[in-house]
Amino acid sequence: MYPDTTLRIDDNPSSLSRLLLSPGETVSNPRRGSWEGVFENIDTLMIFIFDEATVKTVPWDTIRKNYMILKRYDLSYEDLVKMEWRVVYP
Repeated sequence: MYPDTTLRIDDNPSSLSRLLLSPGETVSNPRRGSWEGVFENIDTLMIFIFDEATVKTVPWDTIRKNYMILKRYDLSYEDLVKMEWRVVYP
């Protein structure tokens, strides 16, 4: 895998419970500032979708090694504008 496709050890979603979303829920930029401001430093936003039960029951190291994601989105600023800033899964 390329470095930009690997899950980092510090990306453990179980430690990021504030980013847990329920169906139909929306989230504001978890960092202070605007979503537009996020793209001042990056050209692509990666969003990883995990199964909640997997995150709660499988060690993060196993999730990382086996790349146990449901979906990954690689989105540019332009993509998000076209999508009206909505990312829908599935």
